[in-house]
Amino acid sequence: MDTTKKYIKMCEEAREIQQEHNIPTEGDWFVDGGLIEIFTERDSDDLGEIEYRRKYSLWLPRQDQLQEISGMNWVDFDSAIKQFGDSLFHNKYSSKKYKGSHLERSEEISKMVTREQLAIRVIMWENYEKIWDDKKQEWVRLFMKSIGNKEVL
Repeated sequence: MDTTKKYIKMCEEAREIQQEHNIPTEGDWFVDGGLIEIFTERDSDDLGEIEYRRKYSLWLPRQDQLQEISGMNWVDFDSAIKQFGDSLFHNKYSSKKYKGSHLERSEEISKMVTREQLAIRVIMWENYEKIWDDKKQEWVRLFMKSIGNKEVL
């Protein structure tokens, strides 16, 4: 499970995903006051704890939860994750000739970004047409949409 500062920031900025998670369940990961906590069966019996988590803690979705949100089966979701990893790799090395093997390339991708970070990128792109901007540290919409007479990002 990714508990890096980058993934925590990505989750914090993914308001759409945070809003979808209404009721904490056993095994959920949260950030609360800078501490990483796992929601337990004992917590699930405490209505006050459930309400506190909903309002004040940041949910860190696991890969299986992100796959569920995506609506894709595991094969398609895994394929999408690999495609995102390949595109990040290509962007980093596009101006260079990379001579490593496929395995070395996979290892290089895993140094750049975790599977959770790739998975949340898939969700934000497929469901909300947003990409992660490393410089701004936020999700940004790439395309204009027409709403009424106005075009908005």
